[in-house]
Amino acid sequence: MDTAMSRNWGHEWISTLEYLGIGFLAVVVVGAVIAATLVATSDLGRHFWVVNHRFFLRQRGRDAIAVWASMVGLTLFLLGSVRVDYLLTYQGNDLITACTDVAEAIKGHDVAGLHAGESMFWESIKIFAIIVTFHVLRLSAASYVWYRFECRWRSWLTDYLVGDWLGGAAAYRMRFLRDPVDNPDQRVDIDVTDMVENSQTLIGGAVNAVVSAIVFGQLLWDLCASVPIFGVAVPRALIAVAIAYYIVSTIVTFLIGRRMIRWNFRYQRSTGRFRARLVHARTAAEEIALFRGAFTEKQTLTGVFTSVIRAFWRVSILRVAVQSWGLAIDQAAVLLPYLIQASRFFHGQISFGTLTQSANSFTSFQTALSFFQDNYPTYAEYRAQLIRLRGLIVGDREARELDIPVAGEPPTGVGVRLAGAGIDKPDGTPLLRDVTVDVRSGEALLIRGPSGVGKSTLLRALSGLWPYTHGTFDAVDPYVVTQTPYLPFASLQEVLAYPNAAETVSDGAARQVLSIVGLDTLDLYADITDWGFLSPGEQQRLVFARMLLARPAVILLDEATSAVDLATEARLYGLLRDRLPGSAIVSVGHRESLTGFHDRVLDLSPAPGRFSASVEVLE
Repeated sequence: MDTAMSRNWGHEWISTLEYLGIGFLAVVVVGAVIAATLVATSDLGRHFWVVNHRFFLRQRGRDAIAVWASMVGLTLFLLGSVRVDYLLTYQGNDLITACTDVAEAIKGHDVAGLHAGESMFWESIKIFAIIVTFHVLRLSAASYVWYRFECRWRSWLTDYLVGDWLGGAAAYRMRFLRDPVDNPDQRVDIDVTDMVENSQTLIGGAVNAVVSAIVFGQLLWDLCASVPIFGVAVPRALIAVAIAYYIVSTIVTFLIGRRMIRWNFRYQRSTGRFRARLVHARTAAEEIALFRGAFTEKQTLTGVFTSVIRAFWRVSILRVAVQSWGLAIDQAAVLLPYLIQASRFFHGQISFGTLTQSANSFTSFQTALSFFQDNYPTYAEYRAQLIRLRGLIVGDREARELDIPVAGEPPTGVGVRLAGAGIDKPDGTPLLRDVTVDVRSGEALLIRGPSGVGKSTLLRALSGLWPYTHGTFDAVDPYVVTQTPYLPFASLQEVLAYPNAAETVSDGAARQVLSIVGLDTLDLYADITDWGFLSPGEQQRLVFARMLLARPAVILLDEATSAVDLATEARLYGLLRDRLPGSAIVSVGHRESLTGFHDRVLDLSPAPGRFSASVEVLE
């Protein structure tokens, strides 16, 4: 009967601190080497670097301290988790050994042995209480730190991606790329969230798995000996069998699941397309109802959703195959340590407590080795998410790098200058050639011509959005108003001040412009942020109110009064000419009534690549 404790528990806190210190340094050094190797040699590492390196390496001050302090804390908590599992195997050994000794003492009427076993039992219970208390505190603290870190990571990355997507008009210019990025909204919203969560699962889990493999591998090395298997003496049989078992199971998992990465990417892309179609249907609900197009729209949505289900089904089948294989090998692994250690136990070479400790340690070792195959479906999703996020960042950069001329500043007194200006379609077909005209400050020019001749494109070129231009396109910070007004989801005062802060517009000024454009019934402080309930004409009047407050030097109007009646149109243009006498105005429109509000008219010819050589001056 052996009633000695398996460890010197009184000095365990010193051993644990030493383990945490050495383990932390090892994780930092080895982790840095592995990370650098992955970034240099693997697509996964390069994708992660492009998406996330700014968050980890380019923050400064308190933000950088918070990031790295969180990572240090999370690493120590992971090491603590492995230590808890490691110590619990010894505590379990002591508990079972104590119970076995008590049973033998009772059977042999050994009073001294009974007392010794009982003392060992209660000592192991006390140790269990201490370990579990530490574990609960560690888990609570780790969860708190992780969620704070996750919020910080998601917030920073979302802010960066949104700014990168909108900056430099990349969101608009992206349509001119040879391979435009699909569904950037899904990538910013869903892929960021899933990527951060899967980073915890895979990176944190990988660190835990590697440390567990080392810790429990060493423990198994101490617990096992040479064991005959099929007549062959296998040294350190527990470790040898666990590694061989892992290699075989991992190869099978890879063969089954290697197609999951491609199908996960297709599934995420198809769900993004389906969501975009749903948003389109919601936005155009009135038009669909007026055309009685519900059946057609349903057929279209059903067709798009079919591709979603097809991709989901393929991913699901592959996932079931991987999970079924993983479950099978996990269940089979439960009996292996007992089978290997059985002969030693039957011959009295190890105690029942040591047998159970071997089994528990083998399970932990096998779980650590199996981490990568168990999480292969998550890895497939993670890789697809990183590919999509990297694709968005690269697409933003390529969109900004398109050869789009930067508008210069025309001579003093001139608001807009076109000199030898030409515009092509994306396929290189000429749209306009050799347009030359100056619009002086305080002057208004009307551009007319058949649909498709390039009127709106000319305004885009003046705004610096159209990449296929040559010649001179000079304008001083043009203020552009399109046929479909843009009204952000914001309060009325924020709408009037957009893109500036609401504080830049006083209440008095806001009420005044609303009154003169005929929208004085709108409540400046109403709890409304969606202005889609306004009629198209009311929306256009609201944009004119915003323009009167902004007082731009150059105004580009693209069918900006198409939804209002002729009397309202006359009043709106009269307000522009009266209240903004120094602004240069360039309008695009088809209505004959517009000619009376402009000083000159530029007629564009329907002939490709040509325009009217003369500019009509209105008396």
